[in-house]
Amino acid sequence: HECHVWNMKGSLVCSACRARFSSRRGALKDIRPASPPEPVVSRWKEWANMIAFSPVFEGFIMFVIFCNVVTLGLDYYPPPPNHVVRFNTMSNYVFTFVFVTEMIVLNV
Repeated sequence: HECHVWNMKGSLVCSACRARFSSRRGALKDIRPASPPEPVVSRWKEWANMIAFSPVFEGFIMFVIFCNVVTLGLDYYPPPPNHVVRFNTMSNYVFTFVFVTEMIVLNV
């Protein structure tokens, strides 16, 4: 019989275990369950945090945001020429990819 149920004072709740170990001094400490292990931070999380909080990454994201604002400003009425529409379409795909990647790196 193994009992790992403890009350707030640190003694066993189970009466069978209390009777069995009360005669031996210090035996209660021997059967107390080990403390939970420390959380392990994966290498992926360490790498993502190192990248996410680097000044280079933040500067790159600010540059991409600025470029995104400029390309959004190219869309006007009346509709722009076809080459501008193609450029806006492709750049929107690139910006979406960059922003989704940023979201993943920041939330890992």
